[in-house]
Amino acid sequence: MMFLKKITALLSAIALTGVAAAQTQESAILLKLLVKKGIITEQEASHVLAEMADFNSAPGRSSPVPDVGFEEVAPVSLPEAPDLPLLTAGKPTSLLRNLAFSNRMQTQFVHLNTEVAETALDPPHTIHFLLRRVYFGAKAQFAGGWSGNLFYDFAAGAFDGLYMEWEPNDALALQVGLRKAPIAYEEFLTSSGAIKPIERSAATRYFMEPNNGRRLGAGVYRQGVFLDGKKGNLQYALAVTNPERQKESGDVNGTGSKNNNNFSYWGFIGYRDSFPSGDYFVGVSAAILPDQGGKTLGAGDDLAVLGAFSDLNFGDLNIADEVFLGRNENGAGAGMNADPWGYWIQPSYRLGLYEFVFRYSHVDSDGRGISLSDGVRSAPSGGTMNTLDELFIGGNWYIRGNTLKLQAWYVYGISEDDLDGTPGKATAQGLRSQLQVSF
Repeated sequence: MMFLKKITALLSAIALTGVAAAQTQESAILLKLLVKKGIITEQEASHVLAEMADFNSAPGRSSPVPDVGFEEVAPVSLPEAPDLPLLTAGKPTSLLRNLAFSNRMQTQFVHLNTEVAETALDPPHTIHFLLRRVYFGAKAQFAGGWSGNLFYDFAAGAFDGLYMEWEPNDALALQVGLRKAPIAYEEFLTSSGAIKPIERSAATRYFMEPNNGRRLGAGVYRQGVFLDGKKGNLQYALAVTNPERQKESGDVNGTGSKNNNNFSYWGFIGYRDSFPSGDYFVGVSAAILPDQGGKTLGAGDDLAVLGAFSDLNFGDLNIADEVFLGRNENGAGAGMNADPWGYWIQPSYRLGLYEFVFRYSHVDSDGRGISLSDGVRSAPSGGTMNTLDELFIGGNWYIRGNTLKLQAWYVYGISEDDLDGTPGKATAQGLRSQLQVSF
């Protein structure tokens, strides 16, 4: 009995270090050998394995997996138990198949200043170090194609994904919970860890990020039912969700109101193929959001957004672009619809560990209004104008691919044309850099 306690303590210590799940089969083989040698009885071996199973099935004994865009991480597998009587006596087989975790850390330095034309006092500069993202991801895979997924950003104090998934094959993945809506190639399919110019474009931010009276809030995080899949060269996604954007922890269990009691509908389809000197990916996406237009949410004004993109590779040369069109009922004021549009184009060239990137983005708000801070992240606002142009020029050093990389960029933005019809202009420029580590 004393020897049994020592073995139990040893295996429990292995479990406490977090590797017991991966050692299940090896432990069983060891115990079978001890039984065969007569050192312990089969009953004692069954007792040890039962204690290990109880430990590993306790709440909270899960390890995370990355979401779409995270670096690939080899999951910690739970192998099938050997066909030994001592393993199966009186114990049901676990449905858990794989456990994995991921992490991404991004730290930035930003130095941006804004100057407003014909103004004596410009807004204060932005000169700051900041934690842009601190992601933790967890995924538990079960039998039958089921999994549970949780992704949390400690820098923002908000979820980046919280959903259950059933994926019987590549052509079908059904998800229920909180995740990104399937619209906008740069937002939906480009991971924050793989964005070449550090931040998403002014056009993507204006159309997708939260409604602040100027931006449209037509994308990013929603709670609902999502269907994704791939078939041959086609990639597709559909969703039915709550209309309002959700990310903060308190929003996950929010209740309906007159502002958000209608469903929103989303769709994405892309086609990928190759040609003699490279490959391409083209597609369209769309969203219909009832009661999410106008200046006041829930007032009966609808919002619709359409996007189209292309991503072309010619060896080390890549050219990506996307265009957006919007229809916002009473978006520019009572009785004044807004039909904003915008686009971004981004050529880049990879030379070994280094990549040189240029991006230009333009937004026309059609009278709804846009500020420098709406399109150029961290830029001080220069007032509400009608158009915005943004320029990124810089490079990336892929020390270990996207797992470890350093990025440095020059940023320039200009907003023009006051909404009252008088000329106006504000400019922002400066530097932005980022160090990223993923695992």
